[in-house]
Amino acid sequence: MSLRRIVKFQPGHNCMDYHCVQHDKACYPGSGGSHGVHGMAIHFFVKGDIGAIDFSFNLCDMVPGRGSEMGFTHPVERTYESIRGQSLNIHSPKPLWNGHEASADECHWVGEGNACYCDGSTTIAGHILMDLAEHGDEAVWIYLENYYHMTFTGGPVALRPESKLVSR
Repeated sequence: MSLRRIVKFQPGHNCMDYHCVQHDKACYPGSGGSHGVHGMAIHFFVKGDIGAIDFSFNLCDMVPGRGSEMGFTHPVERTYESIRGQSLNIHSPKPLWNGHEASADECHWVGEGNACYCDGSTTIAGHILMDLAEHGDEAVWIYLENYYHMTFTGGPVALRPESKLVSR
């Protein structure tokens, strides 16, 4: 079974200062009912025949309208991390436990027409982000491929001993 490695960039949005990125007529600057502000996110996907594993992290300060050619800044004193682990998600065409309900959102990671049984963890995403910072992207790919095998095939797992994340 071959696994594909995919990286996707999700643009940030600023519905507080600009028109809605989702073109929602009820969401407009100053309305109080907007989608708010969200920095750009980067997703690492491992896709196989059965499903997919998705790790994402958020570049909280990379918000439209708050940057220049010199970088991005936040207009108020920082009360959060500028880069944050967002989620580690499983996209499965079958329930992962008894009573697991399919996501209402359409998901192309499990195949067209299939329901997606998604589950995720923000805590694990933070650990993966630290592994990325310490060991680079190959550490993320190894972790996601191992997680895929553990989740979908119960197959063998090759751990990288120097990684704090995978050796815990």
